[in-house]
Amino acid sequence: RVALACALFVNPDILLLDEPTNHLDFPAVIWLQKYLVGYEKTLLVVSHDRHFLNYVTTDIIHLYNRNLNYYKGNYDTFAVVRAEQRLAQQRAYEASEAKRKHMQEFIDKFRFNAKRASLVQSRIKALARMEKVAEVEDEAALRFELPQVVKVEGNMVALDNVDFAYDQRKGYILRNVSVCVHAESRVGVLGANGAGKTTLIKLLMGSLEPLTGRAIRNRTVRVSCFNQHHVDQLDLDATPLDFLKTKFSKATTDQLRSHLSRYGIGSSLHEQLIGNLSGGQQSRVAFALVTYRQPHLMVMDEPTNHLDIETIDALVNAIKKWNGAVLFVSHDQYFLEQVGKDFWGVTDGRVKQFRTFKDAKSFSYAR
Repeated sequence: RVALACALFVNPDILLLDEPTNHLDFPAVIWLQKYLVGYEKTLLVVSHDRHFLNYVTTDIIHLYNRNLNYYKGNYDTFAVVRAEQRLAQQRAYEASEAKRKHMQEFIDKFRFNAKRASLVQSRIKALARMEKVAEVEDEAALRFELPQVVKVEGNMVALDNVDFAYDQRKGYILRNVSVCVHAESRVGVLGANGAGKTTLIKLLMGSLEPLTGRAIRNRTVRVSCFNQHHVDQLDLDATPLDFLKTKFSKATTDQLRSHLSRYGIGSSLHEQLIGNLSGGQQSRVAFALVTYRQPHLMVMDEPTNHLDIETIDALVNAIKKWNGAVLFVSHDQYFLEQVGKDFWGVTDGRVKQFRTFKDAKSFSYAR
């Protein structure tokens, strides 16, 4: 927030923002959106937040195959126009190839027919003059494959009428909290920065213990955590394969290679240093790490921070196909709406459960 405030304060002629919504809660994002819409100078922003891009941008620059392609409109308009362009190009390619094939068949059939020699020569010249239409490149979607698990009966973790404070003299962080996570859960946690979301997660996971009330944890449940600082879990001087070998020494090389491939880490990347991989590729290695032991419950703290749009889509699709439980804290509205089935709103020491993102958002950011 301080870095962002400094950039805005100088009122530059060209404002460059790289993932500005990372680490901001909803009220801060909304304020930033309104500020940037009224910004009268040039803004260039890199972001994975679709809602933010739709609200703020008037043009999209798409970097693809080392070329910059320009589109008028916001992100949704870009997505529609680009899909239409690709469809039109594919149809033009197919029509061109059909015409080429027809002309070539005529040439081959009558090449040695003296009566049709002039027609054949005309077709040969016309074929040579035809402009080549490029085929649309197949954009293979990035895919994750989370390991399926045996379902656990009953609650995995729960809090029963819990109170918690780091220092009671300064007041309680959470009061009278009763929540639970079961095998079918897809719970999104909302709340302003400092509301107590991380404290709530730590109480559920056992990193903290309640002052009053009960924390109930099923000891047979395997839990994995993925947080916004996931790169800190990695050894940047090791290769993905060697790194996993240090963590799972009993696994075979083939098993580890297969597991990395589940997360879009192809064989050509297995032997490259993690520090030389892109941010998205490093995130996939982190996912490979936290899912290797086949967790029943994935706990994620701002998982979309530092992920690109393709990786976010891959994660969303993987979770939808997975049979484990998910508990996640996020300010990414797209991710919350796509993944969450239930929502916990955290504000003023209270935790309230909701069935819709809209209601949870209204409760969590009412002030």
